[in-house]
Amino acid sequence: MRSVKTTLALVVSMAAAMLVSSMAAPQRQAAPATGNDPAVAMATHETDGYARVNDNPRFVQTYVNNIENMVPIDSQCPGDWRDLLYYMRLQKYTPDLFLVQQISDQSQLDYLASQMTNMLAGTYRGAIALSSPERMNSPCGPDKDYQTNAIIYRTGRFDLVRKSTWQSDAHQVGSNGVRRCFNNTQDRTVNVRARFYDKISRMYLTVGSVHWPTGGMNGPKCANENANEANARINAAGYGGALRIYGGDLNLDELRSDSTYKTWYTRTNGDLGGELSYRDAIYDDCSERYSGDALKDCLRANWTFNGGSKPRIDFLFAQEDRCCSSTPATPFVGTEATVTFNAADAADKHLTGTDSEVNYSQHRSVLARIHYPKLVATVTGSEATFWQRGEHFYLSDTDCDAHGVYLEYKLNGETTRLENYNGCGTTRHWNESFVEGQAIGLRACVDVQFGWDRCSLWRRTKT
Repeated sequence: MRSVKTTLALVVSMAAAMLVSSMAAPQRQAAPATGNDPAVAMATHETDGYARVNDNPRFVQTYVNNIENMVPIDSQCPGDWRDLLYYMRLQKYTPDLFLVQQISDQSQLDYLASQMTNMLAGTYRGAIALSSPERMNSPCGPDKDYQTNAIIYRTGRFDLVRKSTWQSDAHQVGSNGVRRCFNNTQDRTVNVRARFYDKISRMYLTVGSVHWPTGGMNGPKCANENANEANARINAAGYGGALRIYGGDLNLDELRSDSTYKTWYTRTNGDLGGELSYRDAIYDDCSERYSGDALKDCLRANWTFNGGSKPRIDFLFAQEDRCCSSTPATPFVGTEATVTFNAADAADKHLTGTDSEVNYSQHRSVLARIHYPKLVATVTGSEATFWQRGEHFYLSDTDCDAHGVYLEYKLNGETTRLENYNGCGTTRHWNESFVEGQAIGLRACVDVQFGWDRCSLWRRTKT
């Protein structure tokens, strides 16, 4: 039998070996080193009082940030990128989606996803625009020479269905000598879109991470074209879905010098009557508390770029599918925030006991909970859908088994049954009218003759 001291020595030795192993960063070829791993091991525990995975089918926890190549503290243009991950760890939910700009390459993306897996609840993977972007000779030196964009997603929630890319436009001289908007030539402005299946909500959505060209590349002159193309790409055949989300570093703000909104923004923002019908997470937050000039002051206070006049150039947009119409709508967005450098620094210090004076990026992150427009309940043979906007119910018989189907919804303590006995492949529709904000439960069932009915689990949302 081992002595207590021998046993303790073995435990300490094993713990030290595990810590050293967890702190080893993989070798990357195109991208520079990202600095040392945190001195404090951040094991993943969903019950340790910190952020847990989001298993709520109603919304997707989303972050966006230009992470500036995850540069180390001693870089020519220094950063302390882990501050943002520490901040994420202290929120209620860890990210379902993290839209990142200016990642160096596939190796660095894999490393970031692994660090999120180690430091946060959940397992993460990434979908990248270009796995090996071309060198661009950044003024910040080798640490930022390779730049592309990516979407990091939680694998416990999402299955990646497909992905593809498109290039942002810049105002350039064409082969005919005429200036116009066409594809920029920098790899950093190759955007990525991905269609996912949400295994918790049982719906599809499309997500995009975008980086538009800078003023030096005449990108802002093509803002309208870039906004239109982002919308077209997110909604293209094979993409779209119940939710359409895109965000990133647009390298321009939404306000002119006279405080009027720019054309690209009024066209995009559905709350301003824009025909593209996107909800800007931060505008939504500000408009709930302010109006007029005070609202615009709120937008300015949520600046995202720590340079010059500190403009708000990083955005998170969301659009939803709409029942009974081909026109998209603005989804409900909640718990919006711009992640301040002070808040991220404080999170680092709280979790590790120390923090550098360097910010996590030159760009401040934006986060929001983006809500689905509908609730879906399924069981083999039956699918029930409740659209919150307008209180529409749909019930489909999805199996040719000679059994009818029904749905049940619970509201105010009462259960109501709606039936479809029209046969295989048919759908029935009901339009109800409810007081908003009430808890409602939904399940789909199959009416099995001479046997026990088959029903899904109850799924819940609000009217």
